[in-house]
Amino acid sequence: MESEYDKLVNHMSKIIRDYEFCCIGISGNTGLGKSTAVKQVACNLNKAILECHELEPEAWGCLNDTFAAANKTNQLLLFDGIIVSFHLHRKFYQDLFLRYLHATTIVIEHPDIFLEQNNLSGDVFDIIFEIRTNSNHHVTYPFLY
Repeated sequence: MESEYDKLVNHMSKIIRDYEFCCIGISGNTGLGKSTAVKQVACNLNKAILECHELEPEAWGCLNDTFAAANKTNQLLLFDGIIVSFHLHRKFYQDLFLRYLHATTIVIEHPDIFLEQNNLSGDVFDIIFEIRTNSNHHVTYPFLY
């Protein structure tokens, strides 16, 4: 029997496989396996994953030429929406997101906070997954209304 986690990984894998470049949001509380699911998807699809929120702008400078020259269909950028929205270099991460929005696959954890804090609209996402701890848990997305 397929677990909820497996269903999430399989569905994300299918979307990324079917659409060359897409932007996916994944929301849910801490410790529910969002990052792990994204890493499993990247592994399943043989994609290199770059956790953008782990890089300082100086480190990105070293990687930028390599990333720009690489095959974008084999890459996946992961942003933690909370970390990059409240980071000292927030503008850097916002520019990075916008630069690669339609050029590679991007996954944003905590898309509600990312969009709200960066004054972006919800139409940047192709799909948003919501992981709930129970059926009563609900995240509101005011940018979708």
